[in-house]
Amino acid sequence: MKPFDSIIIETLTNQKQICAWMDKENQTFSDIQNPDKNHSRDNAE
Repeated sequence: MKPFDSIIIETLTNQKQICAWMDKENQTFSDIQNPDKNHSRDNAE
């Protein structure tokens, strides 16, 4: 049995990783839906 604190810390870390992954997935999805916006952003760099 793990101490309660380490369980909370692990859960928060996993949630952060999931959130980061979801953000990446959402970014890809919005690029697919708006290809024109995607190209203009590439040109601006």
